[in-house]
Amino acid sequence: MFSGKAWRVERFGTPREAVRLQDMTWEEPKPGQVLIRVRTAGTGFPDLLRATGRFPLLGDPPFGLGEEATGEVVAVPPGSRFAPGDRATRITGFLEGWGGYAQYTYLREVSAVRARPRP
Repeated sequence: MFSGKAWRVERFGTPREAVRLQDMTWEEPKPGQVLIRVRTAGTGFPDLLRATGRFPLLGDPPFGLGEEATGEVVAVPPGSRFAPGDRATRITGFLEGWGGYAQYTYLREVSAVRARPRP
């Protein structure tokens, strides 16, 4: 289990009204997931739509923001093509409530790719 902080939408509204920093825990990843320690996260218009409740396929709060993230792989399920220590990037598990505005997040393994190391 991994512990840290994450920016989460607690209720719909403007980002100032809706988003709070919360203590979180992340379990070992399930098949189809890769858990990373986030180093960078993308931000964009979909995050505003999610915070205000206007994003398609959106469930009720609480949930994380940040659909894209890059970082160091810290845990993988058996049979994963990634290993702890790899750098990976792509789409987070945002439809399951996880996001990249956090110390850790799950990437969808099917779309994840290895990221180049820093120069």
